Amino acid sequence: MITRDANPDDALALSRLHARCFERAWDAASFLNWIESEHHAVIVAKRGEALVGAPFGAIICQTAALDWDIVTVITDPAARRKGIAAQLLADLIERAKETNASITLDVAADNIAALSLYEDAGFKEVGRRRAYYATNNKRTDALVLKLTVPNAA
Repeated sequence: MITRDANPDDALALSRLHARCFERAWDAASFLNWIESEHHAVIVAKRGEALVGAPFGAIICQTAALDWDIVTVITDPAARRKGIAAQLLADLIERAKETNASITLDVAADNIAALSLYEDAGFKEVGRRRAYYATNNKRTDALVLKLTVPNAA
């Protein structure tokens, strides 16, 4: 698996990947806006050395000075539990080390796999948003997690 910055050619594939992962899919224009924004990091995971084909994972982070916020982590359902999200998160953390940024995110309190991923990376719970997510006629709390990244220097 190779990771790299997303480019405009990835926008449509990312939109299609997002649609396979979430009930409310984001369109290609949204992904293009994030890719072209200087205030977002969009990292994709691709198969093979040639980086051909559609991405099978991505992480999007809004970057504002020393406070970064993960917008979403996407992993192709057929490729889950293979370390893709962990690699994308590790790459983002390495980038954050350059600026000593803290990284925050919201995650559904019942998303055990994601909670394990973030806990393994050192994130700590700093808040809770009651009934934040609505899926399948059910409301779920969001946990607010934070990681203060030590400076690499």
